Order: sequence, then structure tokens, then C-alpha cells
Amino acid sequence: MRNRWLVRASVLAAAASVLVAVVVGVQGLQDRRELDDLKQSAAGYSQVSDLLSAPDAKVLSEPGAGGGKATVVISPSRSKAVFLANGLPPLAADRDYQLWVVGTGDPRPAGLLRGEPLVADGLADARAFALTVEPSGGSPAPTTKPVLAIAVA
Repeated sequence: MRNRWLVRASVLAAAASVLVAVVVGVQGLQDRRELDDLKQSAAGYSQVSDLLSAPDAKVLSEPGAGGGKATVVISPSRSKAVFLANGLPPLAADRDYQLWVVGTGDPRPAGLLRGEPLVADGLADARAFALTVEPSGGSPAPTTKPVLAIAVA
């Protein structure tokens, strides 16, 4: 009788140990992902500070058609901009917000908006920025009307 109790207690202790190890391991992975996300966001925000220190820096903002607001910090001398948005309506899982640089030719993709500042470069001919709703992963060319646009000049 005592041996059965010891065996059960040992099995329960081993199961508890495995469960604790799994929980600690999963929490460690989540912490690592959150730390990586924070580092990426911090890098984007440091780009904003860097561009704001440029002598020709411009800060431009516009409200979105369906809500939210977007801001672009641009430095023509550095041919770089940082795009930030907040309060935009959430999208379906199969859609993404995609930023476009509108210049002298066709709009060029500048990246997908994932919640952190988006850095765009090569802006010598940039006249505006436009944000569209595209299929998940983005498109090579805009497929919808912009939900917001910010003129550079």
C-alpha cells in the first residue's frame, strides 16, 4: 500500500516538474519575442529622432478616411522618411495596410504597416505617401483607393 502511494507521489512530482519546465520554456520564448518586438520598435523610433534632427526635416500629418491618423517625418537631404499611424481601423486577417511612395512614376511599395514605425528611403522624387488596404503580404501595385494620403510638397 505504501509503495503504491510512493509511486503515485513520484509520478505526480515528475509530471509537475515537466509541466513547470514547459511553462517556463514557453514564457521564455514569449519574453524573447516581446523583447525582439521592442527592439524593432525602438529602432524605428530612433529613426524618427534622427530625422527630426535633420535641418530640412518636415513633420506632416493627415487623418484617415475611416478613422485614425498618420504622420510622416521626412528629410529630403537624407532621402528618408518614417511613417507612423495610430487609430486605424483593424483589418481582416487576409488584409494588410501597405504604404506607397508616390513620385514621378508609378507608386512604389514602401512596406507593410505592422504597428511600428515604417522607414522608407530612396525618396528623391517623393511627392506623396499613400496607404492602401491590400491582400495579406502586400501587392506589387495598389489594388484599392488610398485610405489616406500625405502630400510631401
